[in-house]
Amino acid sequence: MSDLAYTIVKEYLENSNCFAIISSDGITTNQFVISRSDGLFFPAALGVEEKKKYESLGQTFSIAKNLDHYQNKICQLVPSLPDSYKMKLKLQSVRVIILAVLIKLVKIIRTLTSDNTLREWNKYADLVLVSASETLISLQQQTSVDNISIDNLVDALSYLGINRSSLEKQILNLY
Repeated sequence: MSDLAYTIVKEYLENSNCFAIISSDGITTNQFVISRSDGLFFPAALGVEEKKKYESLGQTFSIAKNLDHYQNKICQLVPSLPDSYKMKLKLQSVRVIILAVLIKLVKIIRTLTSDNTLREWNKYADLVLVSASETLISLQQQTSVDNISIDNLVDALSYLGINRSSLEKQILNLY
């Protein structure tokens, strides 16, 4: 497993540490701000005026805002689920991937020089967003966990340098 995924599991999943990452979304405010600072996340900010320079930034803000909402929602949901419930592993896996993609965004923001970097992040982050949405909808509709697959996240996992089976083993060790 990548050191990042291992650290996310240890820091955030083991402790059921729920939090919002984005303090200002750049959609309803004039700045996109991540103010969390804990060793994995570092403060990062972009003004909405940067949208003129980087045309993909509006989409980035929107995806990030939704990912933050989902990771927090998953975190709050998971403790109420029985450890034996298969959906719990899928939800925790999705949360780790969301956190990893948001950590990657922080690094991108802090060194942003090209819209291509944002477009690439948007491509993989959108895959994660769709998967998170589908997983939560499946949970709410009580669809069989076997109908949910994170196979569509293979490319996103590769982009993040995360091995899926190692991630799932690490999460299973929590239960």
